[in-house]
Amino acid sequence: MRLKNIVVVAAVVSMAIALGSPSAVFAASCGSADAIWACPGSGSVDIGGSVERPGTGGGGSGGSGGGDSGGGSTELPPGVTDGPNGERTVCSLVRPDDCYTITPGELIPGFEPTPAAQPVTIRDLVSFAPAAPTVTTEPGSWGVRGLHTNVIAGASGHTRSGTLLGQTAEVNFIPVGFTIDYGDGTTATSSTGGATWASLGLPEFSKTPTSHRYTTAGTKTITVEVEYAAEYRVGDSGWLPVIGTLTIPTDTPHPIQIVRNATVGVDKPCRTGTPTIGC
Repeated sequence: MRLKNIVVVAAVVSMAIALGSPSAVFAASCGSADAIWACPGSGSVDIGGSVERPGTGGGGSGGSGGGDSGGGSTELPPGVTDGPNGERTVCSLVRPDDCYTITPGELIPGFEPTPAAQPVTIRDLVSFAPAAPTVTTEPGSWGVRGLHTNVIAGASGHTRSGTLLGQTAEVNFIPVGFTIDYGDGTTATSSTGGATWASLGLPEFSKTPTSHRYTTAGTKTITVEVEYAAEYRVGDSGWLPVIGTLTIPTDTPHPIQIVRNATVGVDKPCRTGTPTIGC
């Protein structure tokens, strides 16, 4: 499709949905020449966009090559549904009530197709990296062998923003899972990063969804990975889901010293200068 002028990216997004071309909006083919796309990269979400305007070159016999090959059904990403009459509804992953619907043929005034011409394509790319998780432990940077050490992975939903083809592009990152490596050959996965004993209303050394009981003393190194889901929008368009997730590790491993807990029976209270068995 050729557009009369360089198009605002939000308009390209809406038109792609209206024309029923999900590959132009979602991450079906990252790095393709579609109007706009988003996909997980290496530690980031990459959003790319392209617009076209007629060029001045000779039109040539050109044929009808290029577009979608058609045929087959495309699996829709989370938050996207199709209605019985061809309409498409897109809802935010973070705010399920934030939805909008585009019907077939609902083109944007001023952006009607023009006769075939040699196109001039403008492409842009912007990357958004989420925050790395943090790690803390209770009762401190130490634990007791045989008792529960509470491990807390810190990560929360947050938004990154940038500029794509002159428009504000935003990505929401939503933590959906955590993997904790306790440093003794044991790992655990959880949908939550954990919480302090105080916030859970529990006494020290209690078991929690992310705690661990070490069986040997010594220094252990704890690392955490957080799995982020993501959604994005450009300009005033609605939020669109990014297919796939990102796994981000901690920036710095967390060392912890596990000590032995020993008790000795004595026959009298221990007092300075008074020899007593066990003191």
